[in-house]
Amino acid sequence: MKKKVFKYKFVYWISIMINLIVMILYWNYSYSIFLNSSFEIKDLFSISLIFFTALYSALTLIFLLNKHKFAVLLYSIFLILIVIMLLKTIFEALSDERKFVNGAEPIDYVISSITYLLFFGTIFFLIQKYKFKNTSDDLEINEIGKL
Repeated sequence: MKKKVFKYKFVYWISIMINLIVMILYWNYSYSIFLNSSFEIKDLFSISLIFFTALYSALTLIFLLNKHKFAVLLYSIFLILIVIMLLKTIFEALSDERKFVNGAEPIDYVISSITYLLFFGTIFFLIQKYKFKNTSDDLEINEIGKL
């Protein structure tokens, strides 16, 4: 029997595609930053975070392709790292008004984030509701007290 990382192949291929896209984008960005080498000391944390995310993405991709038993754990940590970077970017945009493009307001960043959160949350809720619709009779808690 073949080794599986995820239960469904679709999830496996989506995770590999997300990993490839993030890895290529972050390596390209890291390369362009180091090629220009015109960054300030205050940006050192952001630049190092981007570089280590690209490195971690490559490591996670290798583990996913080899179907290692820790691939799901590394991929979960990778997704948490991506979320941290997105939140860091949103908080920086809210705190520094000079970085807004074409006179955008800080509320635009918050509203777009909330919109995506509600959209994906609704999709995941509907998937879970459909998936576990008829499994209430299989729960062990319904069998308590019955002989």
